[in-house]
Amino acid sequence: MEFRTLSTILSERMSGILLFLAAAGAVVVFPLLLFVLPFLLVPVLIHRFIVFHKIKYRSLEEDDSQSSSDVLTAQVIDLESWKKYKEDQSYPMAGDPTTANLAKAQIAQINASEIQEITDALPYGASVTQYFTDVDVDKWVYTFHAYALNAEFNAVTYGHDPAEAFVMAKAILMQQVREWHEAREKGEPYVGRANEDLLKDIRALGKSSKPSYFARHAKHTPSVLIIEDDPEVAAATEAIFKQLGCQTTISNGHDGVPYKMSFQNFDFIVLDWMLGDNLVGNQVVEKSVKIIDLFNDLKVRFEHNQPKVITYSVLDRPQVQLPTNHYFYHLDHWRKPTRYSDLAVKASELLSANAN
Repeated sequence: MEFRTLSTILSERMSGILLFLAAAGAVVVFPLLLFVLPFLLVPVLIHRFIVFHKIKYRSLEEDDSQSSSDVLTAQVIDLESWKKYKEDQSYPMAGDPTTANLAKAQIAQINASEIQEITDALPYGASVTQYFTDVDVDKWVYTFHAYALNAEFNAVTYGHDPAEAFVMAKAILMQQVREWHEAREKGEPYVGRANEDLLKDIRALGKSSKPSYFARHAKHTPSVLIIEDDPEVAAATEAIFKQLGCQTTISNGHDGVPYKMSFQNFDFIVLDWMLGDNLVGNQVVEKSVKIIDLFNDLKVRFEHNQPKVITYSVLDRPQVQLPTNHYFYHLDHWRKPTRYSDLAVKASELLSANAN
């Protein structure tokens, strides 16, 4: 009986000690948990946030059957008009094998190194989707979308090969990066617009030798008159300005262009200095000035809104001089020959520096 009594006493004392230790542990552990728990939850919340946006902005390379998740944002890119033209990159590319191999090499080079320059300029942690599509022989479309907190960047561009399409997109995206920095300083969100209508008109790329483009969303669509007697140079220059969101008009310099310069509204005039048949750029400007001088309403309009002239020639800048006038402002001079990539950069910087 004494043994049982002693055992009971020891058991009760051990229970008391354990209860005391448990209570003391709770007093110590609970505050520690309250302190540590936020540090444990933050990575989980960040992970869920990233997963959510990965789902919302799912890669465009997924199966087309998942149509509801392929849309990035309705205001930016209408993928429903685009999906049926998107081709799987595992399929053979259009054209002869040499051209196809060159295109593959260009894409590999861009993905390996050149895309890094763009992604480095984007906000930290931006989610990027980009791909190339060969819609026809020598007709490539490049699509780029990046999403970050309070910022989106978009480009849909055209080129005769992947490198040309990418260079155009790079010029547009770096312009958007500059605009984003300005918006960020004001504390405003930023959405860089893609050429939305290019997606809707993409069918024309495969049916027309002269692709149709439309201006991207902007408060004011710049208008550009391209005076160039070389059809290939004119077409390349037009493609660049159109993809940068401009309305364009082409003249070879021998189709009454002084009247177009006088009676139509242009923000920019890209003027080839040597137009053939002994026609020089300053002669075109002189004729337009004489026409404007005949009409008071034209004089008033031009004095308040001078078109900016960019001369384009193999000659150096000191050899190219516009006649003295009050209507046209000589903004810049571009040297020929200029690579497509350099021309795209020049045009992008020109529009960015002179945005309305």
